[in-house]
Amino acid sequence: MVSDDENRNKIEALMNETLDKYPSVDGLEDVLDSVRCLLDSDYYRDLGKHNHKVSEFYRDNFPILMISDDIAEDIPQIGHSKRNLYDPNIFLLFLPRRFGKDITLIDYSQLIKLVFLILSFRGDDCSHVSVFSLANRVMVLLSDFDKDFAFDGPDNEFFSKLNNLKWDKGAKNLLKMIIEIFYRKDKILFSSFFEMFVGSLVGPSEGSLFLLSGCCALKGGREIMIFEDVICAFKTYLKLMSFD
Repeated sequence: MVSDDENRNKIEALMNETLDKYPSVDGLEDVLDSVRCLLDSDYYRDLGKHNHKVSEFYRDNFPILMISDDIAEDIPQIGHSKRNLYDPNIFLLFLPRRFGKDITLIDYSQLIKLVFLILSFRGDDCSHVSVFSLANRVMVLLSDFDKDFAFDGPDNEFFSKLNNLKWDKGAKNLLKMIIEIFYRKDKILFSSFFEMFVGSLVGPSEGSLFLLSGCCALKGGREIMIFEDVICAFKTYLKLMSFD
């Protein structure tokens, strides 16, 4: 079994390796510093301990598919995402990312779960309308989601474009390297297998970051997700996690 000290050393080594491998990525050092602060915070640990609330409300890997038609009529993004990001072939959905789609309904579902978790932890309204409303703001406005800006969508075209995005290989690798830091930190924060299974935020974080990278690319008018989009996604994610 790997000790906490070994995991901490691995985290620092991963951060140094990431900076050494991508020295010219603007904003990367600031993102890594912010990730370190977040993962060392009591807030992150307590949020993870609150994670069981998500399981109580969204019991399925695809919560969007479980929402009734009556509710879906008031939230058009449910229909948009199902039409564009969902493949009814379950085998294809669970393929490793290197074989499957770059952005899937799982990623969108993970953002919905993360938004629900944050709202629930804050004691705010956690109705479907409130959860999807905040998720919409995050997807379109990104790190400006908390500002009083008017916006449209995300509409069906938005989700269609998400479905067709591709990754720059280096940018995708950068994102996966930082996700590995999340995994290592969660192994320290949640000591037992049960605590790790219930409290880990790696899944919601990874899916949300893949989706937000796509949203950043669309905002920049790109069809390929690049380093800039990964940094943008992390800045949006970090702001959402500290949303007050």
